[in-house]
This record gives sequence, structure tokens and C-alpha cells, in this order.
Amino acid sequence: MKLSVLIPVLLDDRVFSTIHLLNDYLDQNSIEHEFVVSGMLSKPDRLPPNVIFISTDGRKGSNLIRGFRACKGETILFIDADLPATCEDILKLVLKSSTFDIVLGHRILDKSKRLKKIPFSRKLRTIIFRSYVTLLFPSLQKYDTQYGLKVFEAKTLDKLLNSKISHCGLAFDLELCMKISQSSFSILHMKTPYAHADKSVIEPISSTLELVLDALFIRFSLFLFLRRKALNNYAQNFRAKS
Repeated sequence: MKLSVLIPVLLDDRVFSTIHLLNDYLDQNSIEHEFVVSGMLSKPDRLPPNVIFISTDGRKGSNLIRGFRACKGETILFIDADLPATCEDILKLVLKSSTFDIVLGHRILDKSKRLKKIPFSRKLRTIIFRSYVTLLFPSLQKYDTQYGLKVFEAKTLDKLLNSKISHCGLAFDLELCMKISQSSFSILHMKTPYAHADKSVIEPISSTLELVLDALFIRFSLFLFLRRKALNNYAQNFRAKS
């Protein structure tokens, strides 16, 4: 198995320590791998030779789509720049991909199992947004859509991305999870102790508002699609009877 570690970035230099930590750990466990860093960031001089940089507009969906096209591995790991889990837990997800098409991480927010104290405001936003997503999309009840820890078979991800995705911003994850939930791929939801990062380059209020509005737009677009489909079926049945 060759693993492509795909990391979307927006001027977040924490990615460099993440690369070094994960690179050493994967080497120790004899996992053949490469890193594809996609987004807005300049590549420094001292990095492992297996790192590819792809320059994009910095939007998360654009980063992941364009970065994936540069990946050469049979297995693709999406991971956030701030290393949201331990290397050990990340490898557990990667190894599970040998028996599942898609392995999705799910943050454990319980204080007895998390790795670091999570600010109350951050935990509250996560819980409220999960509930909001479940209200709009009941099929996503088990999904932690915005968690930056997802593993795919390359051919599986290629099929998902070849279908139309309309959101290239933060809501990309949500729309991708919608497509996953509607697919026939084998999926494992794997609970993972959450390694909360103290600092983020993403402004919390504006990003949350963007996600809330985009989720509503995706829900409305899905409603229109299903309505058009129902009307087309009705028209076809009517013509067949007449």
C-alpha cells in the first residue's frame, strides 16, 4: 500500500511540524507514503523529499480536489494541518482502509477520552453544528462532517469527486459526506480521541456562519433536485398511461 497524505492549508505553518511528526512515524512503521500539501503557503527549504506542494486559492474544497489529482497513492488520507489526532490513531484509521472503501474519523469530545482540554465555545459550536446538520440531513446523523481525518481508496474518492460538487469552501466536507451517504461504498465511522489545537487560522464566527448558510443552501438544492425528479417521474407515468 502506498499512502498519499493530503493536507489542505491556508497560510498555516503548523503543517510543517505535522509533516515531520507523521513522516517519522510512518517511516518507523514501514508505510510507503508521500505528502501533498495543497493551498496557500510557501514551501520552506528543509522538508522531507516526499513532499509535493500544490498552489491553489486556499479554499478547502479547491485544495482537496486539486491536491488529490496530484496524489499517486492507492490510499488517500485527508488530514488537517494541525494534526487533529495522534499518529497512532491516524495509522489505525489508515490500516482499516484495507477492509473498507472509506474510513471516517469521528471526534470524541468526552473529557475522559480527549487528548487535550477543548474550550467550551469550540465544543459548543461543534455540538450545535452537528445537531444542525442532523436536522437538515438525517442521513448524516453518524457523521462528523467537518473533522479533518478521512481515509479513502483512491478509486473510491475519484468516483465521488467525478460527480458534481458545488461547494469548494468549508462546506465541501459536508457535501462530500452527503455523496458518501448516498453511495454504495463500504464505510467505517471510527471514533478517535480529539487532539484540539489551541490556535487556528480560520476565524470561528465567520467560518461557522459560512457553514450554516452553505448547509442550508445544500439542503435547498437537494430539495429542488428531489422535487424535479418526482415531477419527471410523474410526467413519465402520466404519458405512459395516456
